[in-house]
Amino acid sequence: MSKIKFNRIQVVFKRDYDEYISWKSYKILLLMFLVLTAVAVVSINWLLPDQALISSDVSGTISCTIISNILFMLALIPLVISIPFFTSGTFTKEKANGIISSLLSTQLKPIEIWIGKSFAVFLPNFLVSILSPLVVLLVANNVMSISVSLLLSIFLITPLLFLGLTVLTIQLSMIYSSEMSIAPSYLTALILLAGVPLGSITNYLDITSWKFTFIYLIITVFMWGLVGGFSFFLSKERIILSK
Repeated sequence: MSKIKFNRIQVVFKRDYDEYISWKSYKILLLMFLVLTAVAVVSINWLLPDQALISSDVSGTISCTIISNILFMLALIPLVISIPFFTSGTFTKEKANGIISSLLSTQLKPIEIWIGKSFAVFLPNFLVSILSPLVVLLVANNVMSISVSLLLSIFLITPLLFLGLTVLTIQLSMIYSSEMSIAPSYLTALILLAGVPLGSITNYLDITSWKFTFIYLIITVFMWGLVGGFSFFLSKERIILSK
């Protein structure tokens, strides 16, 4: 068996990445994230209570919950959007046009195509998901102290979770149908985008706690377990015969 070669992965990555970032819709998406970040900064700086009011029990708890959720959502939304944005319809067209079959007829291995495409989908919005909460964090630090557990959830676990989800989506799109591959990302997005704010508002969930960070980490490990399991099904024959 021939070894996986980085230069071949880079060819696939560069081809897809250059195409994605050239899309006009992607540039509009970046502008939208810039506006969201600016709105978050303004909200925390002027609209939320000042440090004196933060120290009071009720106002402080509400304000801390709002700021924590803003930080978490700013890291989450770019990565949630990137998967269906870059994969929905794209892989269907590539299969229909014979692009995937053409790639497989070269020296490229299925795993090299899979890795290259996965990082091409993940990286465009990854930087946004790091910079947006980081900018807001600089402002929020003047209002409240941010827990280490929340920082780990935002800057470490969230990227790892969505890198795993991206890799899983590409896997499923290659060995099954592109329509089926999007399902896990929609389900994950629904649970996180709806469940986290709702849980915080009802006090059933504290995203600043180590308990949440630990559960979030378990979900991430489970996601990578699925990636490892489906990787055994990645073969040229299965990819060619998939819809």
